[in-house]
Amino acid sequence: MTWRSEQPQQRERLRRLYSSQGADEYHRMMGTVEPEEVEAWLADLSPLVHLAPNAEVLDVGAGTGALCQILCRLGPLRLSALEACPAMLDQLRHRTDVGEVSLRVGFCDHDDDRDHFAPGSFDLIAGRLVTNGLYDPLAAFRNWLSWLKPGGRLIVIDGLFDRDGWRGEWQAEVDELPLSCPRSLALVPYLLEQVGFLVRTVGLAEHVNRCPTTRTPKWIVSASAP
Repeated sequence: MTWRSEQPQQRERLRRLYSSQGADEYHRMMGTVEPEEVEAWLADLSPLVHLAPNAEVLDVGAGTGALCQILCRLGPLRLSALEACPAMLDQLRHRTDVGEVSLRVGFCDHDDDRDHFAPGSFDLIAGRLVTNGLYDPLAAFRNWLSWLKPGGRLIVIDGLFDRDGWRGEWQAEVDELPLSCPRSLALVPYLLEQVGFLVRTVGLAEHVNRCPTTRTPKWIVSASAP
């Protein structure tokens, strides 16, 4: 008996929660970003991301494509999406507002997940609301570092969630997932540094947090591969 479920069990729960019905509900609630919020995200992200045309970009933990919707506005990109739940990718596959995206089904937070992509594949890896659901954040961060080109950039976006933000069937995950509800902006940057990232900026998403659609304040960490 350990202090939490084994990782395969946790992954199976996630796939069950995000079956077709769960993916539909997620997409209705969080899968599409309103135009004014897209502009706010661009205002917060543009100073942190400088990409050459046709840069290789990965949306990690892509869900149904909300971050892809935003990333497409940064310029002409070669965009990939990694998502563990096939039903979520089905939603992304049928979107008409994100352009062409290379889709891959898979998790990212186990050492074996590193085989999803070759080392040095991406100029930018970005994740929105993914760190709070990682079973093994350090394994995920090591994989992300491997997938980045030397000097490549990482953008991590998440929210200042409390325990009561995890409701219904999700409530059991609070004490299983290490980053489910941290209130400090220091934890993720500290962990990124432990695996070799160079942390560049840490702060709240100033423009996004002023949007009326933002219910939980969001933060952004930018880091780079050595």
